[in-house]
Amino acid sequence: MLNINTYNTKNALKCHLNGLKNEIPNRIKSQKPKAKLTPKNYEKLSYFLTKNIKEILAGDQMVLLELHQKLIKLKLNKKKLVHDLNLVLSYDWFRDFKKNKYNGFVLAKNLGIETCPYCNRNYTTSTRIDKKSKSIFPAFDHFLPKDKFPLLAISFYNLIPTCTICNTRKSNDNPIEKNIIYPYSRDNLTAKFSFKVIPKSVSVFSGKFEDFSLDISNDSSLSNSDVLKINDTIEYFDIKEILESNHSDLVKEIIWKSISYNDTFRKYLKNTFGFSEDEIFKLVFETYFEEDRLVERPFSKLKRDIYLDLNK
Repeated sequence: MLNINTYNTKNALKCHLNGLKNEIPNRIKSQKPKAKLTPKNYEKLSYFLTKNIKEILAGDQMVLLELHQKLIKLKLNKKKLVHDLNLVLSYDWFRDFKKNKYNGFVLAKNLGIETCPYCNRNYTTSTRIDKKSKSIFPAFDHFLPKDKFPLLAISFYNLIPTCTICNTRKSNDNPIEKNIIYPYSRDNLTAKFSFKVIPKSVSVFSGKFEDFSLDISNDSSLSNSDVLKINDTIEYFDIKEILESNHSDLVKEIIWKSISYNDTFRKYLKNTFGFSEDEIFKLVFETYFEEDRLVERPFSKLKRDIYLDLNK
């Protein structure tokens, strides 16, 4: 689980707002013939969307939840409202690489989130195969599911670039009810817990047996509610179990490297080649050490946490 407030977020948010704020009024007009709300109620919806378009596209999670409640207070027919919102704020339209100048591909590319922030196991690479019609970019999980919060279908802070596995796993679950960490949270709870290797015997350090378990170590400053949220999130995505059962060889490799590339070796690289600590870490573990770059390589948090734990 990783926080995705990166150095790219501010620019990506600006592009998202500029790319869509003028398109939505056009869609309000063009989709009117397909609307199920009465003309009078569709006008109510149109006014609400036009008035709040900036907040809908670029508001933080608190603003988005407030807008959702304001929309409910309009007391429009729920089924017809959902239908018409899906026409105007269409996620399928937003993802269309062929037709739209600004789309899901551009958002994913601007964000530069290269691995799934939920599992940090799978790549979420964005690449253009040809100039006209083909591209590859990740699924976007609607943190607040669009079936229940259709107003937020193309809201920047509700779109989380994820791997297909995690997106399918989360599906339409309400993250507030499930107590899941929000990847854009300002609290950055993901930086306040770490993976810790618990060897069941010293043999794990020699590589003869896969005799270890992973534990979660929480920052002492965390409240009980934050600790619970961290534990609930890790359990929800089965993160610890998957790492132990599917990636035990990788964990062993991290342990061996953390022990082998000790102070003496690091001093040699510094003195001989002028490498920094971050550069040595990247050389050895094939990922970045910096907190805001963990989203760029798979298993980066796992590697960093184990390394720090074994080199205290």
